[in-house]
Amino acid sequence: FGIILSYFTSRRLVAPLKRLTKAADRIGHGHLDERVSVRSKDEVGQLANAFNMMADNLDRQETLRKQFTADIAHELRTPLTSIKSYIEAFQDNVLPANQENLSSIHEEIDRLVDLSSDLKDLNIAEIGALKLILEPVDLKLLLEKIIRSLYPLIQEKELTLNWNVSEESVTTSGDERLLTRLFYNLVHNAYRYSNAGGQVTVVLTETPDFAEIKITNTGIGISEDDLPLIFERFYRADKSRTRETGGTGIGLALVRQIIDLHQGTITVQSEVGHETEFIVQLPKEIKVVAED
Repeated sequence: FGIILSYFTSRRLVAPLKRLTKAADRIGHGHLDERVSVRSKDEVGQLANAFNMMADNLDRQETLRKQFTADIAHELRTPLTSIKSYIEAFQDNVLPANQENLSSIHEEIDRLVDLSSDLKDLNIAEIGALKLILEPVDLKLLLEKIIRSLYPLIQEKELTLNWNVSEESVTTSGDERLLTRLFYNLVHNAYRYSNAGGQVTVVLTETPDFAEIKITNTGIGISEDDLPLIFERFYRADKSRTRETGGTGIGLALVRQIIDLHQGTITVQSEVGHETEFIVQLPKEIKVVAED
């Protein structure tokens, strides 16, 4: 009887493990839709559940990767096509190489530089190799510079800009280059996803230990389903491919990485068709962990 019991017990254990092995092999060969059925609640069932969750994540990441590849191709092709057209027009004497046309080329080159910089910094951050160069940073001055650089775009879209800050400077310890990238991405997103004639609001306040920055825009908003995912690499809540609102899903992923490096937090609240608000809290002093 003992032998028979051992046989059926081992068969009960081996059969689902064989199914898991077969499913893992198929996933290894690119069949990311492969799943295993869960028939028990014991350790094997828990293993099957964990396997299916891993497969779901791999499948979603692969979908996002493919979308990202298409997005990057689009983001590269658009400015390169514009630059090529301008140069051909100059060569054919269709357009004069004046300040206005040269400025347009310069703007397209800036887009390419920003894209490559975001990709580089995000990749370095995700492997844990992005290091902070800490120094006192005047957040009021930093935000003013960002707003000034984006103001022509804000005016062109006929947006109302509300800039609320105390008279005193708000200083925090941080990496000025990365904090500039962080807030540029957030303010630029607020501009990008605002409806024409809408509002962009930037509020800077402080407590004894933290600086708080709120960036709000009226516009298309973010759905409740998309909110938990917007900081993931490659993810875009807006799937449109228009020049005005198209994005690569890099900006907010980089924002999260920079905030984590600064030991801060970011939260987002949004109502579809109404407004979106990002709230960033940064400690004024970063706790430096000694390396072994």
